[in-house]
Amino acid sequence: MRLSALLAPDRRYALLLGFALLFGGVLSASAQSQNRLKPEFALRHAGCVSSVAFSPDGKLLAVAYGDEDTSGGLALWDLVTGKLVWRTAKRRTFTQVAFLGDGSRILSLDYFDKRYPMQIWDVKTHALLTAAPNPKHLSIHTFAVAPDGATVALGVGDFEADQPSAILLWNVKTGVTRPVALLPYTDGVIALSFSPDGKRIAGAGGDWDSDVSEVKICDLRTRRTVTDIVNCEEGSVSQLAFSPKGDMLAVGGDFIGLRDGRGDLKHRLKLTDDRPAIAFSPDGETLAASDLDQNGRTIVKIWRIGTRRLGTVMRMNGAQINDLSISPHRRLLAVARQDGNVQLWRLTPSRKHE
Repeated sequence: MRLSALLAPDRRYALLLGFALLFGGVLSASAQSQNRLKPEFALRHAGCVSSVAFSPDGKLLAVAYGDEDTSGGLALWDLVTGKLVWRTAKRRTFTQVAFLGDGSRILSLDYFDKRYPMQIWDVKTHALLTAAPNPKHLSIHTFAVAPDGATVALGVGDFEADQPSAILLWNVKTGVTRPVALLPYTDGVIALSFSPDGKRIAGAGGDWDSDVSEVKICDLRTRRTVTDIVNCEEGSVSQLAFSPKGDMLAVGGDFIGLRDGRGDLKHRLKLTDDRPAIAFSPDGETLAASDLDQNGRTIVKIWRIGTRRLGTVMRMNGAQINDLSISPHRRLLAVARQDGNVQLWRLTPSRKHE
């Protein structure tokens, strides 16, 4: 608990919760009330937070923190009690985290560990279940978990190490990996997203020495490429997200491009920052993205997808934002920050069972 400070005492937590209920949901807040809203609470960690993930029931939050120069770890928070449940004893630099399947296991990625970068943990016992070997020392930049939790897509590639940029599929049970697609115009696949039915995978990357980027969508049933977009209008792509309905792919770069299932650009959402973190709400009605205001301060914008109108601007006034996640019940927004904080903002009024 020394590495990850606990939440404020229960009494203060209750007062903050009451404050959030008094002002209602952020998504429906008026323009005047937006600037007065504050995060409901913050979770603090010793090292930059790179990734956050809600459990399927929305009661737990998994956090990956640390960087190459600062030892970090995994932390698991109970959002009902506001207490730290567990953190890894061994200090490592975890760069991504997600729940698998029914939420009984956690998958983590340590980009800087070339021997055992992918690890699976038991949520209840906190035991390490699997440390997947990496005999070819692949540079794994990112992963995405398929909806069934049985398959994980890996984004790999390292130009300097002569590793091709590719999307791989990893069977969690058997440990077998197979290639899905190469992205030859990139130095590594840094963004992945499964369609909600698990039948398609989108991957993106770029050439670090130029502004060339590539987005590829593959059909996993036919093993064919649906679309291959080179020199994307979005510029250097940093994140991808399929909408929960599967009819739209959000591409984060110089702006957020909303593309249809064939990859055609349909709409643009304006940004100032060119490396946004993005997240759809579970109902697909809204999209959250990190950005900068005219003074260079961090903000989160929330658009209504149906109208493409900007509904809310949440002012962070702090460090760089590395990741966003919206809880399964669409009530909380978790904001992962470079300064080691995870801020949680209430999007809709609280309910007792959350």
